[in-house]
Amino acid sequence: MKKNIVSGGKKTDCGCITNRKINILGEKFERLRVIAPAGLDKYKYALWVCRCDCKTEIVVRGVDLRRGTVQSCGCLELENKAIMMDERRKNNLAEVSEFERRKKFKIATTNISGCRGVSWNTKTNKWIANITVKGKRIYLGLDPIWEKAVKLRKDAEVKYYRPAIDKIP
Repeated sequence: MKKNIVSGGKKTDCGCITNRKINILGEKFERLRVIAPAGLDKYKYALWVCRCDCKTEIVVRGVDLRRGTVQSCGCLELENKAIMMDERRKNNLAEVSEFERRKKFKIATTNISGCRGVSWNTKTNKWIANITVKGKRIYLGLDPIWEKAVKLRKDAEVKYYRPAIDKIP
């Protein structure tokens, strides 16, 4: 029998306490059922082979099972994420067109034209007009006169956004 060793005023055991293994064979923790021992990890924690309710087998530390930090093979987390995404979609859905949605956006403070989609092109020294529809940027043209560039943009809004507005009941 080995005795406790005193080191720096603290007692350390001979290893018999830290190497003890709590037998959890056959127990179920959330979705995981313990089916076989799998030895010890490098920190002397007991490892167990577990079968998830979805039939996947994984190796888990016993301490993680008992604490509840591991509850499944990962399928539970995926299901919870899917449920959360569905809830977010339901909360964020609105019956509005892209035009109406974009009207809510504020014009950037760096915008010197005062009109969304119209900016100054320093290479050509002209105003450039663009519009984004369904995630794609559409080039509308260049003009040295600000009013004409703004008109290009406003005409494009009617052309591209009006059909979506008309579809809303």
